[in-house]
Amino acid sequence: ETSVVEGLSRPTDRGTHGDAPDIYRCACRGLAEELGLRESADFSAADITFLSFGVSTQYALWALRGIVKIKRDVSDVVARWDNGVKDKFENQDILPVPFTPQDVASFVFTHQSFSLKPTIYHALVHEFGREHVDAVIASY
Repeated sequence: ETSVVEGLSRPTDRGTHGDAPDIYRCACRGLAEELGLRESADFSAADITFLSFGVSTQYALWALRGIVKIKRDVSDVVARWDNGVKDKFENQDILPVPFTPQDVASFVFTHQSFSLKPTIYHALVHEFGREHVDAVIASY
């Protein structure tokens, strides 16, 4: 599963140059509220890379999927989350997995409640290339 899913709030996520919402502000807010990450200290908006766009025609919702590279060790993120973050209830657990195609695929294919969600797949392909990721997945 993805670690952060945040709804865009027009008043809260307004851009600095007008009333239009800023998707980077929304992502930064989600990282702060759900994982306790602090902009500037742990990451910057420039560290966020959006990778794909999804649309639910049934519910008229859209989703941007992406990754962020942070300046924290996973143990720091888990400890901060364990100590309580604003929206801790939105994630039941944090299950750290090394970010390699082999480790992620092994985790996904050995845990029944998980699937290779588009976000995970897109992040792996962005970092390691489609051929390599597809070869690892095919080995399962």
